[in-house]
Amino acid sequence: MRQDARDAHAALIALSDEMQETRVLRLRADARLRELMQDKRVREGDASIITARASAERAAATLQRLQVLHSERQARWQAAAGPLAEIEGYLKSLSGARIALAEPLPPPKLVKGEHITETVQKVRGKIAELQTDAQSVEDAVLPAAVAKAIARAQIEAIAAKGEPNTLQLIEGRERLGLPTKMGAVVSVIGTDKLATVTMPAAFDTTAFLFWLCKDAIVARVDSLIDENADDASALTDEQRGKKHLQIQAAILEQERVEEQLVEMASSQAVAIHRRRDADPRAVLGLSDAMPAPRGF
Repeated sequence: MRQDARDAHAALIALSDEMQETRVLRLRADARLRELMQDKRVREGDASIITARASAERAAATLQRLQVLHSERQARWQAAAGPLAEIEGYLKSLSGARIALAEPLPPPKLVKGEHITETVQKVRGKIAELQTDAQSVEDAVLPAAVAKAIARAQIEAIAAKGEPNTLQLIEGRERLGLPTKMGAVVSVIGTDKLATVTMPAAFDTTAFLFWLCKDAIVARVDSLIDENADDASALTDEQRGKKHLQIQAAILEQERVEEQLVEMASSQAVAIHRRRDADPRAVLGLSDAMPAPRGF
């Protein structure tokens, strides 16, 4: 991979130098043509003008051709350098870790009459489908029952803070203890400094209402959850985690097949660039147990 990236970069640099030389030639040819056009002694149809114009047009055409070629070589270099940077970054992250290799896979089966590039595209299509499945799992909503349990726990916690204290009334004949909340902390600008002042504790209206109307609030929240729930595609956290692991394992398996095909193509002098987001474990033949790259 490093050699491929170096070769692609060397070809790009060589072409860049050629483009610079061609730019200079074009500037000179354009300048010579302008000089002749401004010379009153030279007429439009003179051989010198025809020759100068032809030189300027050749330089412009050559530069345009080189610019197209430069874009192609730049894309080729980026296609080689991008995956290499990801692989090298992954290897640095493993510094000091024990390396475990994956068990070798049997050679991939090729469809008769199908070019290897087509086979690679099919495998990459499967990878893309699995990645879409993984995103769907990540985006899955919670089941209504789970959401209701979480909401009920939150309501119970707020309601518990709103229950009036009757013990101080019964035992000490004091006033009924109403729920309060901490007073706000505000900043006060004085003549020469900034001071903070804590406001007196205030009656906790929200907590009291939750205690007073807890059952009604629970019922209403349950109803809202039912209106918005989508249990057909919902997953619990446990289900989400299990499906995520299964899909990631399937993706890595397909990526290992992809890497085999890329290597096979290379042995047949068919250049297939690796994807920048290819799992380094597949490219390097490392065990599934090795740390997944960041973002996987």
